[in-house]
Amino acid sequence: MVSRKAVSLSVETASGSVRQIRHPGRIRVKILGLDQWRFDWPCHFVEHEGQEPKPALGLTGVLNDVIITLDGNYSPEAPYGWLILKRQE
Repeated sequence: MVSRKAVSLSVETASGSVRQIRHPGRIRVKILGLDQWRFDWPCHFVEHEGQEPKPALGLTGVLNDVIITLDGNYSPEAPYGWLILKRQE
């Protein structure tokens, strides 16, 4: 859910400082095939102009809930490998 509240931040990047307008919010996640796994993670939705930004999920909350592994093994269904999620105990 995206908040109407807007926060203006200066962000340092490899190419210099940029100004961003962000809307704090939350992403609610249910992993297909694992109906018992439901998560509610904080995130920021970034306003932008011009080229569409690449999607990114911040790790706040995510790493508290799951271990994420990219195995890197080729298969026709996953040419770059499988993303494996394991619930944190």
